[in-house]
Amino acid sequence: MCVLGGAVALAAALTKAKPQRLDIVDVGALRLAVYQKAGGVHAGVPVSLLGGSTLWPRLLVLRLGREDGGVATLLVLPDSVAAATFRPLALACRAIAARGAEAE
Repeated sequence: MCVLGGAVALAAALTKAKPQRLDIVDVGALRLAVYQKAGGVHAGVPVSLLGGSTLWPRLLVLRLGREDGGVATLLVLPDSVAAATFRPLALACRAIAARGAEAE
């Protein structure tokens, strides 16, 4: 059983994640773009910040809902974005989450 678990963990570690870009395109509007292997970028799809997202000072775990009902989870660390980008992104996500909480 341990060997099977180790094999699954190894396979998961060896798969490469596709680089993604999260754009704040309007006040409270998010768009998720995924980079393709050919070097191009997918045009992006509108997403909304879902409940269950974690917004910590040094880590953002964003649960993003797509229009087709799918859910994407995006982990954002301060060193995974440009130096001046993490704080504005975190503040925008907090504002979007607060606006969503007020609407409920």
